[in-house]
Amino acid sequence: MNDRICTCGKWHTFHHLCSHVLAWCAEITQFVNDYYTVQSYRLAYDNSFRPLPDKLEWTDYTGPKVEADSSRWKLGHGR
Repeated sequence: MNDRICTCGKWHTFHHLCSHVLAWCAEITQFVNDYYTVQSYRLAYDNSFRPLPDKLEWTDYTGPKVEADSSRWKLGHGR
């Protein structure tokens, strides 16, 4: 399998995984980073998103004002 060849030939003939390759893949979890585990996926979205409060409860924005650079606007025809 390290050479990406299975002697049954199904992998190369039909371009989909044969049972031998699937069995081998089940054993290679030691080579896969923990980032790709179901547990890591769930942790990434666990309590990460909190609903916004009602608009009446929003505080006024006091940060810097951001404006677009009008010299970079395209003033051409559409499609």
